Amino acid sequence: MADSLEYDLPPAPFPGATEEFAQLIETLHASGTLRVLNGFFGRLGDVSGVAMSEINSPAGRNALGAFLFIGECLTKISPDDLQRVTAGFADGVKRARSVLTEEPPGTLALLRLARAPETRRTLAAMLVLLNSLGAALRGK
Repeated sequence: MADSLEYDLPPAPFPGATEEFAQLIETLHASGTLRVLNGFFGRLGDVSGVAMSEINSPAGRNALGAFLFIGECLTKISPDDLQRVTAGFADGVKRARSVLTEEPPGTLALLRLARAPETRRTLAAMLVLLNSLGAALRGK
């Protein structure tokens, strides 16, 4: 029986930065990404000029202001409250879909629904929201 041979493989040579950069450029070229990047950055001045002129227009200022206002409003809502509202809304949409596909509920069923604590709580919340909105629109 023959003895097993042990042979240590020398480590593969680690490519230098120049070789890795060349390989990156070749990969970007082969995939077409380099052409897209060249086109975009070659026209960056034109693109930024158009963007700046649009932002500088009245509609652009309004859109930017509205976006910043929405961001500010979202920072005032706790994540738990936002999660509860969105979960309730999603559940409501799902339940409303089922009502729309069935026979419409009768008058007594609607009255029972109106007396439900969840319905009264939601109506009260909506009325408080509308009251606050009306006061804000009036300038208080």
